[in-house]
Amino acid sequence: MTTPHVSFSVCAWPAPNNPDGALRAGSLTVTAGEAADPAASVVVHRWFDESGVAALQRWPDDPARRIPWVMWRATEHGDRLVTVGIDTDSDDHLLAVASVTVDGMVVWQQSPAESLMGTLVRGLVDGLAGAVATSPPDVSEGEAWATGERPPEPDEPSERNGEPLRSAHLVTAGRVLRALEVEPVRDPETDEVRARRAIVLDGAAPLQSLGTLVWAEGLRWWPSGRSPWIDAPATGDDVPVEVQKLARALREATPPPAPPRDRP
Repeated sequence: MTTPHVSFSVCAWPAPNNPDGALRAGSLTVTAGEAADPAASVVVHRWFDESGVAALQRWPDDPARRIPWVMWRATEHGDRLVTVGIDTDSDDHLLAVASVTVDGMVVWQQSPAESLMGTLVRGLVDGLAGAVATSPPDVSEGEAWATGERPPEPDEPSERNGEPLRSAHLVTAGRVLRALEVEPVRDPETDEVRARRAIVLDGAAPLQSLGTLVWAEGLRWWPSGRSPWIDAPATGDDVPVEVQKLARALREATPPPAPPRDRP
């Protein structure tokens, strides 16, 4: 029986006032699978922001699969007590418990199982520990900052999935607005990229989107409560200045969208 392998990638994000302490905010990609069958690997994209909820949040277009949830709380010593579990039909099932120290060490109180699921759990917790040792970027009030990698394509090999997810962040009025880029709009026949898309939210309220941003030559913005399927977008100067800054940061800091994928 082969031993499952795991890898992870962490990208630290700006946080309000860059507070002291661990985990602040960032994105996390974990890949777990069998070395003999890379195609069977499980790739999980998550993000977190301790100014909102002390838990991993699903990247907006990451598949809604049966993946473990991860939550934590600060202890009196400054460590994070991390619990990992999974929802079952009748209840939550606890998979692991660990402490992540202020210097990024993982101490297991309940170790995960020796299985593919357990390997994924280890990757999620080790990824959080990696965030402890990663300094957030120093971003001033009114400044936008963006990651420089394009989002991984669903059919790309696992090493591409290890790159940081594409996002932009704007520090404004003591909070941080975040644009999480998702799969672009593609031509259904040629797979050509027609426009890029991002979900915009407030890091302190991670469960509620502020709206959807789409851009090609110009910006189109649908605030929360309005839908690209039935409502006309805001364009030009009607797009909020903060949203314009996020889009500009993504355009300037990231390479063009992926070329068309090979079709059979």
